[in-house]
Amino acid sequence: MTVGGIAARQGAVTLLGQGSALKASAKGGELQVTLPETLPGKYAYVLKLSGYAD
Repeated sequence: MTVGGIAARQGAVTLLGQGSALKASAKGGELQVTLPETLPGKYAYVLKLSGYAD
């Protein structure tokens, strides 16, 4: 998943409902996040970005 408008920086990305950090990297000035193969729930997913302040 690519998140536009957020420059990748040193920080942590987690998926609410799961406690472990997700793999995140910079690609073309955007934040690229690798989601787990199995996602909790069926309808909405929320990423928590820690340490990504302007």
